[in-house]
Amino acid sequence: MVLDFGADGRLVGIDVDHASTEADLSRLEGVGLPLHAVPLTQ
Repeated sequence: MVLDFGADGRLVGIDVDHASTEADLSRLEGVGLPLHAVPLTQ
């Protein structure tokens, strides 16, 4: 998983490598993403 941040430090994109082979993408929902649990370094 790759998180992309803008110049202001805000999250602007999330990329999940090989998602189409790892998950059923016929229905995709994002509910309460636990981004507080992701260690972020700059």
